[in-house]
Amino acid sequence: EIDKICRAIPHQDLCIQWDMVREIIWWDGRLAAQQPAPFADIEAQVIARLGRIARHVPSDVELGFHICYGDWGGRHHIQPTDMGKMVELANAIIAGAGRPVTYFHMPVPIDRDDEAYFAPLRGFRGPDQTELYLGLIHLGDGLAGAQRRIAAARKFRDQFGIATECGLGRAKTPDT
Repeated sequence: EIDKICRAIPHQDLCIQWDMVREIIWWDGRLAAQQPAPFADIEAQVIARLGRIARHVPSDVELGFHICYGDWGGRHHIQPTDMGKMVELANAIIAGAGRPVTYFHMPVPIDRDDEAYFAPLRGFRGPDQTELYLGLIHLGDGLAGAQRRIAAARKFRDQFGIATECGLGRAKTPDT
């Protein structure tokens, strides 16, 4: 499918995004009993698989990863405790991708504007060309909530873009 897409769309006009729900759930480990990974060495296997699909995208095509805790009924499957596991996974993907990663998108729950949630951003080791987007915009609290979350995140990383929590995944009606 990647080959077909890349033949049909000029590479300079294309970005491939991989959405990772199961991978972050397995990496996080809190649902291991309810949703076990289909392999024993979770970290090595997740990175091997993500590296394989990353390397299949031509190097002149932008590549992004949406780290997603799920969108069942407009809610995360589980809430991230902080950005630690997401940063850990992003760093491992960068190390194992075998090609540049254009961006990562990481969710920020509506109720997280505390420093503890954002502190792991200090450990993000993306090169300068790898953009980071924080999904901190929520319909429920609008501009004021987004500004609180931006201020908290800036204490730990000054360069990032902003987005909705799950991209357009939560825009299921014309009103949203």
